[in-house]
Amino acid sequence: MNKYKEEGPKLCAKGCGFFGTPANHDLCSKCYNDYLKQKLTNSAASIVDSEEKLTPNSSSKGTTNTANGTTLITANSNNDESSSSTNADDDIVKVIKRNRCESCKKRVGLLGFGCSRCGGLYCGTHRYPEEHSCPFDFKESGRADLAHKNPLCKGDKLGTRA
Repeated sequence: MNKYKEEGPKLCAKGCGFFGTPANHDLCSKCYNDYLKQKLTNSAASIVDSEEKLTPNSSSKGTTNTANGTTLITANSNNDESSSSTNADDDIVKVIKRNRCESCKKRVGLLGFGCSRCGGLYCGTHRYPEEHSCPFDFKESGRADLAHKNPLCKGDKLGTRA
């Protein structure tokens, strides 16, 4: 018998019947993609869990906008609110990449303009606040800036003081 056995391709570690590769942790391409998605949702769930710890009044469904232009949508699959412990398997997390204009729903790709006041993503036509009907109150912000920069100056009402 030959003690060095020639090894052929290995089957997928999940047992789906396809062949796996060592570069993909002995998983086939479909199982490896599922593995990566599970890893991504676990990291997104940890982000959502850390934000829920910061805000005690969180509901069972919610959306979270992140700085890199993605939206995390979480929905708790169990409807029993009396259970104090929630497992990671009970939470459904979807990561949605925003790449459409919020006014006209046109695909913006890499050229999307983010509004610094309302946080929306817009195309070249709707990039200005007056074009996309920005809900930011410019008058109130201008009044607050003027009140801060120009303090009220009153003269002394008594001309002579003792």
